[in-house]
Amino acid sequence: MDTFCLRERDLLNRFAMEVSQQQKQGESKEYSVLLFQSYQPAEDLGRAFSDRSILQTFIDVEATVPVGSLKLRVTVTDLVKICLYTCKDRTLS
Repeated sequence: MDTFCLRERDLLNRFAMEVSQQQKQGESKEYSVLLFQSYQPAEDLGRAFSDRSILQTFIDVEATVPVGSLKLRVTVTDLVKICLYTCKDRTLS
């Protein structure tokens, strides 16, 4: 989970720096945000948020399922691989 939070935080920091740079050039905060939304990092930030939210939901649900023969055992490493694979597929399409 920490990896997903770090990824999202890094993208948010990039967003803040970009908006700050645009404001230093005399642009309004609103214009800077709109300008940033047309860039790839805005899409990446949306994906990072979605991936982290999906993982958190999965972990929350997994914690409520009783241990038994039907309980699926998936490691965090497996989840990271799945998310990275789906991110790769999104960039190819």
